[in-house]
Amino acid sequence: MSLVIPSTIRKAMLTALTAMGGELNGVKMGLYVSNTTPGPATILTDLTEATWTGYAQSGAITWGGVAINGAGDAEIVGPREQFLSTGVTSPAQINYGYFIVDGAGTTLIFAERFDTPVTISVAAQYINVVPKFVLSNPQS
Repeated sequence: MSLVIPSTIRKAMLTALTAMGGELNGVKMGLYVSNTTPGPATILTDLTEATWTGYAQSGAITWGGVAINGAGDAEIVGPREQFLSTGVTSPAQINYGYFIVDGAGTTLIFAERFDTPVTISVAAQYINVVPKFVLSNPQS
């Protein structure tokens, strides 16, 4: 037997998560430089945050509207965030992915590893990230 959550309910769940007081309201994005593949047990201290010149976590993410994608999953997408180097970073830092934390910066909400790590070493190098949160049915 497998659990099925109708897409309309998943959409309502995501709407609640992004509403005032919801877990995704007021979250911030950062980059991590530890060679970590996030999993279900990953916590914030498992990730080493970037420290290259000019790096800072994003401001609070303003999510777009909740939609049902082509796979029937509920998803929300945030705006593109650009992380821009403003100087030389020595040694260079390899960025393996991004993470989303609560507004206080103390709790990991989710993390995603990049398909290809990005090295930052000099001014004007940057990383663009578009955060996306997908709520799909559990796999049986």
